[in-house]
Amino acid sequence: MPIINSMRNILVLLIFSNFLLVAQDQQYPAINGQYRNFFLSMNEEQCREALIGDSYFIYDGIESPSLLRESQEVLIDSQGRSYIQRGWFQFNGDQLVLMTFQLNQDKLDYYGLFSQLQKKYGPPVDLDPQQAIWRNEEAGVEMILTKPLEIRFRDINFLQGLIDEGRAAESYEELLRQRFMEEF
Repeated sequence: MPIINSMRNILVLLIFSNFLLVAQDQQYPAINGQYRNFFLSMNEEQCREALIGDSYFIYDGIESPSLLRESQEVLIDSQGRSYIQRGWFQFNGDQLVLMTFQLNQDKLDYYGLFSQLQKKYGPPVDLDPQQAIWRNEEAGVEMILTKPLEIRFRDINFLQGLIDEGRAAESYEELLRQRFMEEF
């Protein structure tokens, strides 16, 4: 009997360890910066056409006043319906670099959406009490779920360019400051 019990325990252990290995090796699809017919890098005209044809948006085609820092940047703001309250589409040049969707908290909740995204894409690469981030370095995109209930898709290469630009501006400003102080 002790030999049979040992064999049974070994068999159970092998089956369980095999299950764990399969669970660890589970492959998740990579995020691709796309939601429905909207995708990062699409041009402004494609975005407008997608908005007109999408049942989750009420888009009238009227340009919103933009408070963006550069004239080459365009922001399309559209009222949503049902699950989406509002959508913002930010372009740099003629390329979509950021999509933001404010979701309807009466119909959706953060934890329900977080669970669905984790089930589909795996655990986020960054998680804190205010947001969860899924990233695809190869495609250069991030998907960010923020509280209370907003989801963003952003071009991380564009974002890195802004960060580098900001650092360069700070360095130049520091150099000017130092030269000014040396004049005294």
